[in-house]
Amino acid sequence: MSASFTTAPFLTQTIDGLISDELIVRIEKFQREVMRTKVVDGLMGPTGPTFARLYAMAPAIKEDDLFGSSSAVLGATLNTDMLKDRYQKQFSDVGVDAMIQLATRLAGDPRVSDVRWAAYMLATTKHETGHTFMPITETGGANYFKKKYDVEGNNPQNAKDHGNTEPGDGAKYCGRGFVQLTWKNNYKSLGKKLLLGDQLVDSPEKALEYDIAFDVMVYGMTNGSFTGVGLGRFINDLKCNYVNARKIINALDKAEDIAAYAEAFEVMLRVALR
Repeated sequence: MSASFTTAPFLTQTIDGLISDELIVRIEKFQREVMRTKVVDGLMGPTGPTFARLYAMAPAIKEDDLFGSSSAVLGATLNTDMLKDRYQKQFSDVGVDAMIQLATRLAGDPRVSDVRWAAYMLATTKHETGHTFMPITETGGANYFKKKYDVEGNNPQNAKDHGNTEPGDGAKYCGRGFVQLTWKNNYKSLGKKLLLGDQLVDSPEKALEYDIAFDVMVYGMTNGSFTGVGLGRFINDLKCNYVNARKIINALDKAEDIAAYAEAFEVMLRVALR
């Protein structure tokens, strides 16, 4: 007896219980082009990341949605041991405990009800914080911030348009937090939205405080505070476009890399929620 399955963009593969050269090639192709993992070994053990990805993808039937008709609701209860184990196998030990802390916080936040939103927030944070999953100050230094963000820098009009009207504002309102809150206008706007008054404008380093950085990320990404578009534009009941979701933060800079992280996180979260 045999069966078959189809996982786009792959052709139907007969399941006959045999470990053939063709099957190994298919697994390697899946690891390389779908999982985009660094470990391409053609192996698919029952406790490994490749099996977990296929298992999670099994219900996928809807175009442009990795998991199709399966529920996108994020529950408050995560198996953190399983999530930690999956993350270490897929990536590394770097930042894993901080990732668990952030994932647990996201799972318990009513503003993040969609598991795919949580996956993309974790993916964005992984990239923006250099894989530490902790609020950081943008790298570069005073001269870099002056050139990029200051009224005395390379683009004075752009600086003014974003509220950096005084010399020194470039460094004062450089990127901080989980998603690199930048520009005086954004510090002011998010401060108001989060009921902090002028605290972020007067003391922009407060954007590094964990609770504030978390709220800036969640509110900003869901409400389109950074670029005018939020997660709901790209991840909703009709579609899940992790690549274009990057537009809520920074055009399409590193969009493919972050999309790959998001796909991995979606699998890990779904498996940890089972």
